[in-house]
Amino acid sequence: MRLRVRDPDGGQHALNIDDDAPLASLKASIEECTGIPTSTQQLLTGFPPKQLDVADDAPCSRCVQSGETIQVRRGAVAVTAVELEPHDTAPSSTYDAMSSMDEDEALARALALSMNDDEHATASTADNSNGDAGVDRAYVVRRVIASDNSCLFNAVGYCVKRTLSEAPALRRAVVDAVNAEPETFNEAFLGKPPREYTEWIAKPKSWGGQVELFILSSFYGVEIAAYDIQTERCDVYGQDKGYDSRIMVLYDGLHYDAMVLNPSPLGTDDAKDITRVSTSDASRLDGVDAKARAFVKGQHDARSFTDTANFSLRCLVCQCGLKGQKEAVEHAKSTGHTNFGEY
Repeated sequence: MRLRVRDPDGGQHALNIDDDAPLASLKASIEECTGIPTSTQQLLTGFPPKQLDVADDAPCSRCVQSGETIQVRRGAVAVTAVELEPHDTAPSSTYDAMSSMDEDEALARALALSMNDDEHATASTADNSNGDAGVDRAYVVRRVIASDNSCLFNAVGYCVKRTLSEAPALRRAVVDAVNAEPETFNEAFLGKPPREYTEWIAKPKSWGGQVELFILSSFYGVEIAAYDIQTERCDVYGQDKGYDSRIMVLYDGLHYDAMVLNPSPLGTDDAKDITRVSTSDASRLDGVDAKARAFVKGQHDARSFTDTANFSLRCLVCQCGLKGQKEAVEHAKSTGHTNFGEY
């Protein structure tokens, strides 16, 4: 079979492998072309991307289909980092924009909803203080979060509490907030009736986005700066609330990772991560934002994002070609087919 491999830096690779070859052989071939060790590879297929969860001795024909694209991510301890240069664009607040979600995200929600109806290890418990003394000399590092449909919740949980197991509690917090403030969290705000929304977001396979970031900012009493790789935009949730610290998350079109500061440009010791930055010093906060924007620009230039509005998909049930999430949503609703691959 012929497969395409997309690495975390946006590179594309073509592989030929026997149908009956074990998955371990595929991983070894991926290591050869990407440099990512087999021990830290996370392989995702389909749309929305799902991690392969089969034994290494299973034949490739059980895992993937010829012509499919495999996305490769580094394991949870892996990072990407760049030397940072200032950027002069200021972050924007999204409070007034919350009543209408970004089109790509709305489509992602619709597709995830149409396709619905292990707990993670705890991260380092090192000091979670603001760490202002090391901020000025630190590098921006991307902490990769598992692709399990709870990446937004776990990215926020890592930055606030240094844990990767907060998703269930944070989903409950979102539900409680919506139920407690029906005038604020109405259908116009949520994009669907509140009861339908709370039933949906409580499910472990439902994706989080702008609404959830807005609510979690209030829940934790922290600003959340969300950087989008494709648009290079930054939306800051809770910016006008007087919160004393800020965390950062990174969105690649389908997935959220945590963004932290670390003394090393390689970020090899996550115990030294600075996950929260004080908002009391505007100059220092602007400096962190400049570093983050430079990092995001590097990711954008490397095309480390998925253009969910325009990428090509194939229905793996009927082989119909589709463009973007909008067509995938419509196809899923009209046919009931929910297995898509990018090509």
